[in-house]
Amino acid sequence: MSVALSRGRAAGRGVGAGRGVGAGRAAGRVTWYVVGACVAVLFASPLIFGLIDSLKTQSESTQQPPSYFPHHATLGNYTGLNVGGLGIE
Repeated sequence: MSVALSRGRAAGRGVGAGRGVGAGRAAGRVTWYVVGACVAVLFASPLIFGLIDSLKTQSESTQQPPSYFPHHATLGNYTGLNVGGLGIE
């Protein structure tokens, strides 16, 4: 037993070999990245849906049941902002 133990340490496979401290830290780091990505998607989703809705025509945005993506995307909502000098300049 002491021969196998000394060989393992000599080869760099001593205590904590295999799935050691480094592998546990990497798994924990990956878990936090996944959790962070899910939180980022939750926070960004209202902005993304607002942008998608702004590309719909008025009839598409008020139809029942609602569609999630525009069938005919248009920038008319943005070009019509400055009509009459009351919009964004």
